[in-house]
Amino acid sequence: WSLMVEAGFVVEFGAWKSTGHHDIFALSPCRRKSKGKDLKTGNKPAEPAMFNEQALTYLVQAASDFPELEEAEFEICQPRASEDDGFERVSRKLSSQDCRVC
Repeated sequence: WSLMVEAGFVVEFGAWKSTGHHDIFALSPCRRKSKGKDLKTGNKPAEPAMFNEQALTYLVQAASDFPELEEAEFEICQPRASEDDGFERVSRKLSSQDCRVC
């Protein structure tokens, strides 16, 4: 696996352009699998990856940059979130099978 930190991505669809970066992005040697993570350090919890537009956008960006991807997943990690208040510190993974982007 190769590991990229603060890996930037750009996806363009006609006039629409999406830019962003995975805090951590890993790509398998065969380039068919990827794993991404975004670290949230603020005090306001983010939506879990399964429902998070940023997470979905990052999966689309990975699929666009690596068309050979067959399986991709993304997690949001937020160490300050309170699980006692119902917020996950590490969200359930959003996978390409959940959203069919790959």
